[in-house]
Amino acid sequence: FTEAALARPTKMGVEESLDVIGAINYLADLGYKEVVLYGHSVGGAAVLHAIGQHKDMISSGIEIKGVIVEKTFANLGDFYNRLHSIWTANFGFNAYHGLKGTEYPTINVGGPTRVQWEITKAGVEAIGGYKISQNNPSESAKHLGVPLLAIGNKGGDAMMTEKDMREIAENGHGTALIVDSEYETLAKKHNPEFDNPKVQNAINHFVNSVM
Repeated sequence: FTEAALARPTKMGVEESLDVIGAINYLADLGYKEVVLYGHSVGGAAVLHAIGQHKDMISSGIEIKGVIVEKTFANLGDFYNRLHSIWTANFGFNAYHGLKGTEYPTINVGGPTRVQWEITKAGVEAIGGYKISQNNPSESAKHLGVPLLAIGNKGGDAMMTEKDMREIAENGHGTALIVDSEYETLAKKHNPEFDNPKVQNAINHFVNSVM
């Protein structure tokens, strides 16, 4: 990667899916014949888009045996709308809960109007250079054609919901693993659960079953 590429703003998984394709083809060039892909958060969206939309770009010398995604949004529009609504409610105090708290308040007042959301969405699209409506990992999951394991937290975290992971798993005809997070705050619950024994066992079993 060039320095400019490393500094580029994220396209939330759409453009990054081509990086995934490049990495797979590089492994094929090195002589690898099989691979299981893993993606966390936006990385999960990139993996789903790569395999769900760009199979024709993958080298014929390597086989995708399975896909694992963890704490990934199902639909970017819903994801942004949810964050915008939650984090700006209660006059911005919810942002503190998202970073330091263990759950969001059940009562939200002072949230954004529909017009405010549309203005925010237009700004995000202008700055990011992409259309939010075109980023739908759960739709890409329908076209994977390989085994899928979708990992999430019970109750979700600061950004992703339990529903997101269940939807991705269902659309991809895969398995949803919903666990009690090893972390406490909503923000930290978005971290990968690499030290969670249930996640470790599930990933090991998944990889062994597809390879």
